[in-house]
Amino acid sequence: MSGYLDVLRAAPALSSTRAVWRFGAFELDARSGELRRRGVPVSLQDQPFRVLLALLQRPGEVVSRDELRRQLWPDGTHVDFEHGLNAAIRRLRVALGGDEDEADVVETVPRRGYRFVGHAASSSVAFATRAQVSVGSEPCARRRLAVLPFVTVGNIQEFFCEGLTEETTVRLARICPRQVAVVARTTAKLMSRAGDAGASTAVPRVDYILEASVRSAGNRVRIVARLIDVDADSHLWAETYEREIGDTLDVQAEVASRIAQAVADALVATALEVVTAAI
Repeated sequence: MSGYLDVLRAAPALSSTRAVWRFGAFELDARSGELRRRGVPVSLQDQPFRVLLALLQRPGEVVSRDELRRQLWPDGTHVDFEHGLNAAIRRLRVALGGDEDEADVVETVPRRGYRFVGHAASSSVAFATRAQVSVGSEPCARRRLAVLPFVTVGNIQEFFCEGLTEETTVRLARICPRQVAVVARTTAKLMSRAGDAGASTAVPRVDYILEASVRSAGNRVRIVARLIDVDADSHLWAETYEREIGDTLDVQAEVASRIAQAVADALVATALEVVTAAI
């Protein structure tokens, strides 16, 4: 992993302003990734949420479809951009349409894009954060986490480690998808080989790495997991889990759930420390 860390240390630090926007009965909290209506969370998927955030950041201004495309999909993504953006706008309007006063705050500007036409007030907290990374030429507020393939030590079967890695990755991706972007497994595998194959600027930028080792003795297995802050090159969290190997799937699911929750808690605590220090 040292080769990968060397690549990341050369990347410049970025800064961000996070805020809470209020308009009508709604409140958008960019820190928690939530949209609330009169204090009650509104179900809104990630892409329409990011569209609304982009429009609120420039109230009254036209945000072009091309700008929104770059916000939603990094370069090299192969999707039907037109269909995908149209779908995101429809879902956003449905979410806002529960209140008649806010049903038309997202205005379509033909052949150009969209703009927010309501009255919005924001309260901001500006701070430097290593958690903000670039997606194409646009900033992305989500922290990026890579779950490296868990390493086998001793005679533990490799399929157990592979299953545990996959289970942990999936559970982390589900816990807080708006706050944490978990990179794909194939990408994480490439990152794990960066030190052996030679550092490359093509290796993607992440903020945190989760790594683990798995060893066995008799019918027992020990899993040591560590969450690493890439910029600080230090541990944010570490824990050891010992289990008896009975039903392999049950052990993988239970340990993966505990690891994922602990990592999520550690990342939330770190984000709060950064915000508190900046106030």
